[in-house]
Amino acid sequence: MAETDQVTEDGRQVTVQSPGASRPQTLLSSVLRPQSSDTLLSVESLSMRFGGLAAIDDFSFDAPAGRITAVIGPNGAGKTTFFNCLTGFYKP
Repeated sequence: MAETDQVTEDGRQVTVQSPGASRPQTLLSSVLRPQSSDTLLSVESLSMRFGGLAAIDDFSFDAPAGRITAVIGPNGAGKTTFFNCLTGFYKP
């Protein structure tokens, strides 16, 4: 079966396979392939200490525009401290 590339009104690229094909349609949206290489959020060399404990030590992070980005890690890894620094609740 033939595949065709189409662009929707909102700018998403869609690859559609002919009806009756054995595999499902493939949809490539701007979320999976951002149209821009701009960085939405950038953090460089963030460090946060509580007394002698380094909760975050030299952390750098980029979140590109048009992408879903997550911060994951085990308990005590510094995820909440990172967001508290990001929002200004803590002053690193």
